[in-house]
Amino acid sequence: MIRTNRYILEKIILALTIFLIASTSVMIYLSNLKSVAFDHDFYTSEFVKYDIYSRFDKSTDIDEEAAFLIGYLESGKGVIQSDFYNAKEKAHLIEVRELFSLASRILDIAVIISIISLFLLMVSVRYFSAHLHHVELMEYFKKIVYRILIGVGVVVDAIALLFAAMAFSFSTVFYRFHELFFRSSTWLLDPATDNLIRMFPEPFFFDTFLRIVMLSVVFATVLLVAGFLIKLGKPDLSNRKR
Repeated sequence: MIRTNRYILEKIILALTIFLIASTSVMIYLSNLKSVAFDHDFYTSEFVKYDIYSRFDKSTDIDEEAAFLIGYLESGKGVIQSDFYNAKEKAHLIEVRELFSLASRILDIAVIISIISLFLLMVSVRYFSAHLHHVELMEYFKKIVYRILIGVGVVVDAIALLFAAMAFSFSTVFYRFHELFFRSSTWLLDPATDNLIRMFPEPFFFDTFLRIVMLSVVFATVLLVAGFLIKLGKPDLSNRKR
């Protein structure tokens, strides 16, 4: 009976650990997506880098237009009244806003899953250590935390490697992304007539893509280091009497 309970609890703890690793990895990427997409300073630096200001006459305040656009996409509501964008661009921005809203909902779900998984994991570990093992609670919990930190770091870095491979053919990936996620053809903009693509050329999105991945990798690296420090600092539980 004890062995059966132990087996079941180990599987529950493993499942909760996997849920937590997956949801946390999603949280990292989507949080960095929102952080970069709504970073005014990033937009300004990109405008300078690609000389975007020179593409418009001096009467147009590009920073103000960018700030309005960020607010529009971040709030998830409202309509664009500005004449800076034509009807086609406004229709496309509605779809972009819907995509950001979807990302926000997924992020919220990932946060909820992480909180619930962490709570259930703590309860399960406490029961496991108290009833089935002669192991101190904190020692066993350290072991689980180590697995989670290493797991999240590995998953995030693995995704980053996939993204790095995609970066070598970014134009193709960028095109396929629009085909997949946008229902209409409003995303097919003309630099000669459409201000949206004049403000945000493809290199801007490439830099955005790289920034999100790099921030995620940095975060994952911190988690990996923390995990290995915990591993080095905790006693070996495998030799404990059970």
